[in-house]
Amino acid sequence: MRQSYEEYKARLKIDADNLDQELITGQFDLQEIVEAAIEAEFARDAASQETKYAYADLDMQVRTEPVRFGIDAGKVTEARVAAAVVSHSRHKQAVDDFEQKKRNALLWRGLVDSLQRKTSASRNLADLYMTGFFAPTSHTRRLSDYQAQQGRQAMASKRVPLSPK
Repeated sequence: MRQSYEEYKARLKIDADNLDQELITGQFDLQEIVEAAIEAEFARDAASQETKYAYADLDMQVRTEPVRFGIDAGKVTEARVAAAVVSHSRHKQAVDDFEQKKRNALLWRGLVDSLQRKTSASRNLADLYMTGFFAPTSHTRRLSDYQAQQGRQAMASKRVPLSPK
């Protein structure tokens, strides 16, 4: 069962102590969130179509039975028809449903973008740990001293005497 938007949102924090897990599970999380975003976009598109259908259906009803919608039969104008349609509860409900689904689709799309940034940041943190960026200064100094000594020994072993002995 897919987790809720709020549960995925709570997982955006990077656990720096478990970067390996962050990198492994990040792709699976991203796939699940992308699927949820696609479903939300399909729901939004369906609600948009329902809004258009409700408008067209109500428009036709108002034009064929204007008295039922409070318009005098002899005074049917485009403005009165449009006003009757947009003020009808069916149309209002369709618009509200569309707006909610549009908001939901945008939230999921934003979560996809955020998780992509989290994945990139996790990789960058892992790279920094691998290079010793977060090592205490004394460890870094010892490491560079060790590397310098290894370099000196390597160079010494490659030296050739200037005069034969």
